[in-house]
Amino acid sequence: MSSEPDITIVLATLNNAPDLRRTLESFSGTDRSGLKVEFAIVDNNSTDETKSVIEQFRERLSIHYLHEPRRGKNAALNRALGAVKLGRLVFFTDDDVEVPNDLFPQIVNSSTRNQDCSVFGGHVHMVWPPGKAAAWATAFADSFRAYSHLDLGPDECVFPPHSVPIGPNWWLRREVLEKGYRYDERIGPGSRPYIMGSETTFLARLKRDGYRIIYAPGVRVGHRVAPRLLVEKVMIRRGLAAGRAGAVLAYEYDFGPKRYIRNNSGWMLVRGACLARWALCYALAFLSPGKTRQMLRRWDAMQGIGWNLEALRIASGRTRG
Repeated sequence: MSSEPDITIVLATLNNAPDLRRTLESFSGTDRSGLKVEFAIVDNNSTDETKSVIEQFRERLSIHYLHEPRRGKNAALNRALGAVKLGRLVFFTDDDVEVPNDLFPQIVNSSTRNQDCSVFGGHVHMVWPPGKAAAWATAFADSFRAYSHLDLGPDECVFPPHSVPIGPNWWLRREVLEKGYRYDERIGPGSRPYIMGSETTFLARLKRDGYRIIYAPGVRVGHRVAPRLLVEKVMIRRGLAAGRAGAVLAYEYDFGPKRYIRNNSGWMLVRGACLARWALCYALAFLSPGKTRQMLRRWDAMQGIGWNLEALRIASGRTRG
């Protein structure tokens, strides 16, 4: 077997030791025969048993443990990309996933079939916590709001416009990273204000630069839904973060519906009026019949508020510049 890794798995973790344990247990059961698979796990300054959990798996998995004191998922991931000898394929995932036995053979097979492509993403399904989820939560899932799941059908294909893989299940060839691509540390978990889109911005930049991205349905990952994501106020705050991400993606990455961000006073007045309209929509959402409809309308209104807030922040920054 070559001294060079075939696959490096990169993930960041913060104060999530129980989920991380389940994730590493799942990876321990995978078929890695004939492959050199290594893990780069970045502890983003956890204060729980994260390091101890990682140490417990060293005899079962080849692990590089790294510590990144700067809070932020993207800063942690960039730490791994600069500190570890990466494999020919670099697989990104989260600390709360469940993977099948054939994960790595499937990754290799898809990459081998598509030698002319360098970026890939697979199927992601949700793993709900025990108990029955609220109707509004399943409605969020069915409408692809907030939760991490992806299914483009049974056939391998190119990702359509304005669509990219999601965080728990995507990979690329090392040479892409050797061109200097890194995560945007201004956004993602740990950013202030919180702006969603950690992997989306990375992948949107690749798409903008001409990379085709292959959807590989045979590479399947389960993503556990954290109990906190079944709390109403938490999900509504995520609507705000999703709206902010939409503005960043539209302005900086030319990704998603094309909208223009300007720094003139007239444009800013329009955004202020839009903010007021979305705030009214948010208030009126509470009058909607049924909790599910209320939650969907509150989310949409909060997303609109987030988009306009971030657009104003970007425009203001351009003016100051």
